[in-house]
Amino acid sequence: MQSSPCSEERKGREEGEEEEEGGGKKKREEKEGGRGREKEKREAFLMNQKATAAVLGAGSLWGVISIFVRNLNAMGLTAIQISLLRAMGGAAVMVLFLALTRRDLLKIKLRHIWYFVGTGIISLALFNLCYFTVIELSQASIAVVLLYTSPIFIMVISAIVFKEKITRNKLLALVMVFA
Repeated sequence: MQSSPCSEERKGREEGEEEEEGGGKKKREEKEGGRGREKEKREAFLMNQKATAAVLGAGSLWGVISIFVRNLNAMGLTAIQISLLRAMGGAAVMVLFLALTRRDLLKIKLRHIWYFVGTGIISLALFNLCYFTVIELSQASIAVVLLYTSPIFIMVISAIVFKEKITRNKLLALVMVFA
């Protein structure tokens, strides 16, 4: 069956419209791609702002901790009690926050319990106890100096106890920390 000139013209117009639509579609996709890149840039900027705010907030809170330790000492609390108060308060806030936002992070495997005991309980408890004891018995400035010289002690003790080599990179990192 032959097609009429009118139907061929109509078919040609439809094909042209499809091409135009395809071209318009490409332009739309390019626009949306540009919007997507703008959105990614905006999200990266906001993430960077949040990270900067978190670092500044943590540094500020760490800087004023000695004020709270001094006040709690004046109220009669010992370094052990302050350490316990800080650990329990921090744990309560963290568990509450995770329960509301990321419940999956509260589940741990039994074989990982030693990591939590080692790093969470022993390491943090001893650190807080020693830090708060120094603040209690001397000045906060001495506690801060000892804290920031700890990489030297860690490197030397690791070399003695764990037979780690003191490499050029470790020495360079140490110099950069104190420069």
